[in-house]
Amino acid sequence: MTCQASGVDEVLDGRHPSLSTPSPKSHWPKLIAVLVLVAITVTIFATGAYERIDPVAIQGTLQDAGLWGGLLFILAFAVLQPLHISAHVFIIAATLVWGPGEAILYAWTGSMAAAAVCYAFGNWVGEDWMAERLPDRFALRMNKIQAHSFKATLGVKLLFFTTPTLQMAFGAFKVDFRKCMAATAIAHAIYIIPEVLLGDQIAAWASSVWGG
Repeated sequence: MTCQASGVDEVLDGRHPSLSTPSPKSHWPKLIAVLVLVAITVTIFATGAYERIDPVAIQGTLQDAGLWGGLLFILAFAVLQPLHISAHVFIIAATLVWGPGEAILYAWTGSMAAAAVCYAFGNWVGEDWMAERLPDRFALRMNKIQAHSFKATLGVKLLFFTTPTLQMAFGAFKVDFRKCMAATAIAHAIYIIPEVLLGDQIAAWASSVWGG
């Protein structure tokens, strides 16, 4: 691969020793963090809490929160979506709570915060750990994604939207953060804007049918 003057390409060519040959002690904090994350995810699904995370429930919580509702929504999006809670749950909830403009803003900001959380986690656990959990075809193409950060990230995000594992992979394989987030911003807007606008129209229609 042709070497280019960017931090990503330097990492690619050098294969940072801290990623490829970590000391035994450095494994433990990462292993504990992964186990905690797995335990939280299993608990959410095993106890049925996942079924209770629905747009109507979120709507009530945000309305009760008043002015803090937007911040609470973004925080919940950033924390829960990386645990495989569908981003569409939050987008629909935003449509129910706010008008189209605010709903788009809050949903987009929350999705960006979730993407940043995934990137940071992937960057922390490292390339080797993440490579074992990716589909072989995707892992083999990470070099190309690193070399063409913006276009490759945009393509992946347009296909898979907010899939947490893939978002973590961008961080683990040291895809340029600024280019990754710029592509993520565009891809998320392409998904969120029409979903909010369509949801608002459906909500208005439902209100006219059953409310009147």
